[in-house]
Amino acid sequence: MQVAIAGQVVTLASLEWEPYIGPNMDNNGYVYEIVDEAFKRSGINVDIRFLPWARAVKTAQTGKRDGLFPEYYDEGRLKDFVFSESFPGGPVGLYKRKDNKVKFESDPQKNQTEALKALKQYRFGVVRDYINTKEFDEA
Repeated sequence: MQVAIAGQVVTLASLEWEPYIGPNMDNNGYVYEIVDEAFKRSGINVDIRFLPWARAVKTAQTGKRDGLFPEYYDEGRLKDFVFSESFPGGPVGLYKRKDNKVKFESDPQKNQTEALKALKQYRFGVVRDYINTKEFDEA
């Protein structure tokens, strides 16, 4: 594994994921600011490029980018990546139209896995190759 040294440029890939990160947000969002500042404090320049998530993963796996963020922990990616400690984020949520009759059969705050499994009959749009939470992906 190569280690970045002061003055070197580290190239990272990310996605547009508002309200956390994105090119249309003030200062590209707080997640961008955290990563950018962490590298600056280490004396390392960082070049962050916004890409569709599947392409961001691929560019990091093939070495076209040095890494990617933000990412949920996934054991399946340990063969290609080293994960950092997590930084503050927010819980994953679902939106539905007010006129839609879909209801959680159990309280997701008490048992997220059970609540998500009860929604298995419905279709959800997700970002290709993206990892959500273990509970969501396994439901």
